[in-house]
Amino acid sequence: MTLWHKRLIIFFAEVFGAIILIITVALFLYYNYFFTKDNFLKYLPKDTVLYSTFKVNKGLEKNLLVNKFLTNLSDNYAVPQLELDLANPLLSYNGALAIIPDQNFNFHYVFLFDLKNSDISSYEEYFNNINWHAEMISIGKLEKNVLVISSSLFSLDKIKNVISQQESSLAQNINVELNLKKLALNSYGKIYLNLELLNDNLSKISDDRYKLAFSSLKSNKITTLYFSIELDDNKVIIATNDYDKGRYQPRLLNKIPKNWDTSLSVSNFSKHYNQIIDDLAINSPKLANKIGFNINYFEQNLNFTFNEDILDILSNNSEIVTNSQNEWILATELDKNAKTSEISDKIDEILKEYISLKNPVIVTKELPDGTFIEQIKKNSDSLVTKQENVANISLNFINMGNDSLAYYIENHVFYLSNSKELLENYLNDLNFVDISEFNCNNNANFSENLLKKISFDNNILNIFNFFNLKVNENNDIWLCLE
Repeated sequence: MTLWHKRLIIFFAEVFGAIILIITVALFLYYNYFFTKDNFLKYLPKDTVLYSTFKVNKGLEKNLLVNKFLTNLSDNYAVPQLELDLANPLLSYNGALAIIPDQNFNFHYVFLFDLKNSDISSYEEYFNNINWHAEMISIGKLEKNVLVISSSLFSLDKIKNVISQQESSLAQNINVELNLKKLALNSYGKIYLNLELLNDNLSKISDDRYKLAFSSLKSNKITTLYFSIELDDNKVIIATNDYDKGRYQPRLLNKIPKNWDTSLSVSNFSKHYNQIIDDLAINSPKLANKIGFNINYFEQNLNFTFNEDILDILSNNSEIVTNSQNEWILATELDKNAKTSEISDKIDEILKEYISLKNPVIVTKELPDGTFIEQIKKNSDSLVTKQENVANISLNFINMGNDSLAYYIENHVFYLSNSKELLENYLNDLNFVDISEFNCNNNANFSENLLKKISFDNNILNIFNFFNLKVNENNDIWLCLE
C-alpha cells in the first residue's frame, strides 16, 4: 500500500469519525435538552406495569377519574380509602399514577405529584394513619421536589432504589419515553401499559377476568400499549396514538333495544377464540378446562361439533346486543358461497336439542323384572319449528315451556335471538333506537366494537352513561366514555 493510499484512508477515517462525533453530540443534546422528558418516569422502576399521567389544575376533588379509581380500590381490593383532595394545597399542575408488582405479582399503587409547597409535614400523619405512605423526594439538588404517595412500603422502597441507582428506571426505556412523547401535547393525560410483563406473569394473576382480557391481547402479540386521554365536552376518549377514524363500515345490527345493556361486534371470532383458549391452556389451565368441559357437555347432548357447526359460521363479522332482561340478538355474516339451507337445517337441529335439554320430560320405563322407573330425558322429537311472516321476513321460532328461540337468514346474515318478541320488534322497528344517536359511536372502520352501559354501582366507571371500545385489525384502540 502506498503512502498516498494510507493518507487517503486516514483522511476518510477522520471524516467519518467527525461525522459520528457530531451525530453523537446532536443526539445527546436532543435527548437531554431539547427532548421534553416526562418528569415522573425517572422515579419509577422499569418493571412498572401501568403508568398514567393526569392534570391537577382544577384540584383533585374535581378529578372524577382519579377519585373513582380510589373508590374502586377501597371497595374491591381492600386498599384503604385515600382522600387525595386533602393534599390540594401542596400540589402543582401534574400528577401520575403507577402500578408496581412485587415478586408474587401483587399490585402496589403509587401517586406522584409536582409540588408547589414543600412543607408536607401536616399531611404525612394523615397518610400514615390510613396505611398509605407519603414522602417528598427528588433525584438531585436542581430537580423539583416530588410528592410520592404509596399504598405500601414495598413500592416506596422500589422508588428509593431507583433514585439511588440500585434499580433501572422506566425513563431508561427510551421506547416508553419516545412513545409517550408522540401522544398529543394538549391531552388530559397519557397511559403506558406493559403487557409483556403482565402476560409473562398471567399464572400469578388470580382474577380470571383479567387473565381472559390479557390473554386476548397476548394472542395479538401486543407487548406495550400507549394511550392519550382526551376530554371532549361530556366525553372521555382514550386512544392509541395511531387511531384513525377510517371509513364507514355498516353494522350488521344497526339499531339496539331502548332498554339495551351491551352491544359487541367482533371480526373472525373463531380465530380469536382459538388463540385465547391456547393462551389460557398455558396461563390458566383451570379456566381453559372449564370451558372445554362445557363445550364437550353440549357437543354430547346437542349432537353437534363445536368447531365445524358453530365456529365456522362465526369466522366473519359477528355482532350481539343484549337488553336489561338478559334477552339478546346475535347476527353473524355467512360466507357468500355458504349453503344457507344446510346451515339453517343444522342450526334448527341444534336449537331443538338445546331447548329440549332445558325442558326435559319425565317418562316411565318398565324394567325386565317388571318394575317401573321414571327417567328424565329430552323430548326434541315433539318439537316443531314454526314460521311467521314478519316485515316480509320468514321468521322461524321454537317454543317450549318458558323458553323461546327465533332465527332467520337474510342477505347471507344469520340472525338468532332467545326472544321471539325481541326479534319481531327488531324487524318491525318497535322500541329500538339507532345507535348512531350516541355521541361516542362514531363510524370508524373497526373490527372489534363494544358498546356498554356502565351505570351500575360500586364501579370505577359509574360516573358515565356508557362506553364504546373499539379495536381494529392493526390493534389500534379507541375507548370513549360518555
